[in-house]
Amino acid sequence: MRKSLTQIGNSRGIILDRSILSLLKLNEDTVFEITTDGTKLVLEPVRESDVAPKMPGTVTSVNVPAQTPTNVFDATLRRTAGR
Repeated sequence: MRKSLTQIGNSRGIILDRSILSLLKLNEDTVFEITTDGTKLVLEPVRESDVAPKMPGTVTSVNVPAQTPTNVFDATLRRTAGR
C-alpha cells in the first residue's frame, strides 16, 4: 500500500484506512512509538504489555474495580439473558 502525506493544519500526516485500523485494533487513543533508521519511518502501537513494569509497591489505581467484560456490559448481558 502506498500513501502520500496529507496537510493537517500546519503539519503533514498519513491517513490510515479503516481496514488497517481495525486489523491492528487502533483508535484515536492509541499511542505510537515512532522510530527511524534514517531511511524508514516505523510506527509501532504501544501496548500495555510493552510498558515497563512499575516498581513494586507502586499504586496504579485506588478504589477502581477491574474492568472485565462482565461488569462493563453487565446491564446488556442481563437484559439479553432476560433477567
